[in-house]
Amino acid sequence: MKDVYFSKAGNKIMLTEIQYNTDANGNPTSVIVPYQEWKKLNERHAKLKRKVQLLTGLQDAMREVKKARQSGEKLSTLTDFINESRG
Repeated sequence: MKDVYFSKAGNKIMLTEIQYNTDANGNPTSVIVPYQEWKKLNERHAKLKRKVQLLTGLQDAMREVKKARQSGEKLSTLTDFINESRG
């Protein structure tokens, strides 16, 4: 089975052919996409993965700050952190 969809490359809109492979019962088993589309998908996935890691790290940091404030623990300032990092 083949399917065609539109993709945007710069200012151009291109037709991209995607192929779907199925088993004897018609259940999808794999997808074949053109290499350039695969590269774009991988780049997008990598960006989204980095974004999730960053946001998760910020979320964890906010939880840590909240917990420290509730327990009365003294928090380091950014200036303290930079000074410690320098030596």
